[in-house]
Amino acid sequence: MNSNSSDAMSGDWRRFDKLNEKFLYHLIGMKNCPRESSPFDIVEARKGYRRMMKIFHTDKNHVPEAKLISQAIVKAAELLSNKKFEEAYRQYGQQKLPITSESINWGELRQAWNAILKYYLEVKSR
Repeated sequence: MNSNSSDAMSGDWRRFDKLNEKFLYHLIGMKNCPRESSPFDIVEARKGYRRMMKIFHTDKNHVPEAKLISQAIVKAAELLSNKKFEEAYRQYGQQKLPITSESINWGELRQAWNAILKYYLEVKSR
């Protein structure tokens, strides 16, 4: 790997660190997280969801993590469609979420998000 591609990869990881802050929005394919003062764009969320499922549905993509990813996309869409959860998540993120979230398997959601990042890095490096 030459230094230019190494620099590009480190730039990708810095960008991905920023995306990790509120990864559920990106998990469902939204390009940007809504700002605290702006409303959740359900139309963008639905378009993003469809786009992500076209890519990662187990019938379309045969990466080993496809099932985990598609299940996580569905779960993220379910969570964000709950208005109270979405507003709290938008304001506080996962770490400081004031509402109870014991039923959420954050580990699996995070694992799916990391698999998506890995997938895009591999595709980009081809």
